[in-house]
Amino acid sequence: MAEIRARLPQILVVLFCLLMGIWYFTLEWEEKEIDLGPSAEARRNPVLALQRLLEQRGQTVGMVRGFAGLERLRFADTPVGANDTLVLLNTGRSLRENQVDRLWRWLEDGGRLLVAVDNPYFDMTALDSDPLLDRLSLTLTGTTWSDLEEDEDGEKEDKAPPPVPSEEKPSEEKSAEEKSAEENSAEKSEEEEAAESRGLCTLERVTLPVALDQYLDGELNMEFVSGTSFADLDSQARVLASHKDKLFLVHQAVGTGHLYALPSMNALSNTYIHCQDNAYILWQILGDSDKVWLVLNADSPSFWRHLWQLSALGCIALLCALALWLWHKVPRFGPVLERPITGRRQFLDHIQASAQFLIRAQGKDALISPLREEILHKLRLRQPGFIHLSRDEQITSVVKVSGMKSADVELALYRPLPLQEPIFIDAMQRLQHLRNVL
Repeated sequence: MAEIRARLPQILVVLFCLLMGIWYFTLEWEEKEIDLGPSAEARRNPVLALQRLLEQRGQTVGMVRGFAGLERLRFADTPVGANDTLVLLNTGRSLRENQVDRLWRWLEDGGRLLVAVDNPYFDMTALDSDPLLDRLSLTLTGTTWSDLEEDEDGEKEDKAPPPVPSEEKPSEEKSAEEKSAEENSAEKSEEEEAAESRGLCTLERVTLPVALDQYLDGELNMEFVSGTSFADLDSQARVLASHKDKLFLVHQAVGTGHLYALPSMNALSNTYIHCQDNAYILWQILGDSDKVWLVLNADSPSFWRHLWQLSALGCIALLCALALWLWHKVPRFGPVLERPITGRRQFLDHIQASAQFLIRAQGKDALISPLREEILHKLRLRQPGFIHLSRDEQITSVVKVSGMKSADVELALYRPLPLQEPIFIDAMQRLQHLRNVL
């Protein structure tokens, strides 16, 4: 028994190792692929995939942020060549009239321009005009994909032949067909969810044929995922991709140059450039250039402009409230409003009024002379023979009684009148001190 107790810790360790081994070898290992999202470089550059595509095909690419160099067509001391291609992203309501004029002259000399108009910083459906769209006689409108799909479904239903009556199948066969249809729809929904989670082409898109010069109609398809499209305002541009009266890709020849316009940059962004023939179509448009300039609009509007865009009525109400507050606080330049005095005045008010009247009528001497007479009268009563003393002896006697300096006593009792303003205040202070001492 004692031996078993001595070996009990060892037995427990062996049992623990045995249980851990059984647990380890019975585990089922699973490998899962976790999508970490785009890289930091792809998040900073929304057209990184297009840039890498062009670079891999030997095309020289320059990435620029901001439209500041469009007036001179020069970016970082490098001029834009006549055979180069400019890709302007998010141009809506951000290009000035002089920039559009410079681009138009460059196009007439043989340049090539691809613009993506929709700007996330502005409401493009507002009434403010855009100089580039005005040149093309186009405007942006909202496009609901559900409307496009309903139109397509309606066309298919109209074209579909009427159903042919057939013999009824047994209920068991119908239920089996229904079950298989439900299973297929469930599999399709799972595939769509998986595609959406991986950032692939989702249902929020419309696929349209693109009519390029060297290809037949319907041979190339481009997928658009934007919620906006162009509306034609008597434009001279050639439509390359459209659905009914909604335009998604247009081309206009300007002199010897070419201008291509997209409603938004989603079709050439990192997320959707792989859908359908998007990448190949963009390569056909940009491939034969000396250099491709990808110019991304990074000039966000100011805080005040953004606030005005979000709530113009709120800004107007705030300005009106500020104007009313200033009108209430600013002093008026009119006569002073005197408050009517009700009730009787206090005794101190009468004394103060009398003193002010004496100062205005007789000057400051009217206040000093009575006080000097009062103090000299008290000195004559307290010191017999004070009146017979000389002036210097009187000053010495007062110094002994009050403890003041001789100059102060002379200022208070014997300085000739009238006195200046600072001297008057000092004399009154010393006379008040003498009266308190006596």
